[in-house]
Amino acid sequence: MDNKAIIVIAAVAVVAVAAIAAVFMMSDDSEDVPSDIVRYKGNGGSMESGAKYYDYKSTEVADCLFTKDSYHFVTWNTKSDGSGQEYKVGSTVPLKTVLYAQWSDLNAIGSVNMYANVFNLFVAEKGTKDVTNIDGIYTDIASKDAILVLKAKNGSQISIDDSNRVVINDGNKKYTVILSLSVQGLSLGNPTILDLSSSSVYYDIDQSVKNQRANVNMQILESSSY
Repeated sequence: MDNKAIIVIAAVAVVAVAAIAAVFMMSDDSEDVPSDIVRYKGNGGSMESGAKYYDYKSTEVADCLFTKDSYHFVTWNTKSDGSGQEYKVGSTVPLKTVLYAQWSDLNAIGSVNMYANVFNLFVAEKGTKDVTNIDGIYTDIASKDAILVLKAKNGSQISIDDSNRVVINDGNKKYTVILSLSVQGLSLGNPTILDLSSSSVYYDIDQSVKNQRANVNMQILESSSY
């Protein structure tokens, strides 16, 4: 084999290596953007115009302007698969950053709790210790074994009456609590004492739908403890 043939083979090999490297670079989430903007990408979602991304010249994380059929927006992330740095709407992000919308088809539950001085509401997955407060915010729930936890405050006593209603007694008042969910296909089971020492009960969350947002409906009956 002469030198010219060797040079040609070497050149082809270099091109092939460069092409492979380019493929890997294209599959990465890295993207060269101007130094004075933050780029937001739909990551499977799109805008009404069909646009897949938009730019803002601000370090405050923007609202999501994308939609995705049968999914709802959760948060932003520097990686399309959610493995990077998470940025919530309203937080601060460096310029020259690319953020990818993160989507979920899980159900979400939230509450407007006018009795937050008496009790708090949380969601959790049965068998785990991690709970998330849902007072004033929507939170995704597990697709199975999801529970709603009610925790009385200030050392109040908690019990369940004969009508399967939660009763909270703070020594001055009794609060009889009746909870339900606002969306058909999502419902609460009967309350069960979770831990008397922590004044908590839980409700199993039955789910026959997906990608729904439900409010916790509350009916509170007040009476004297005396």
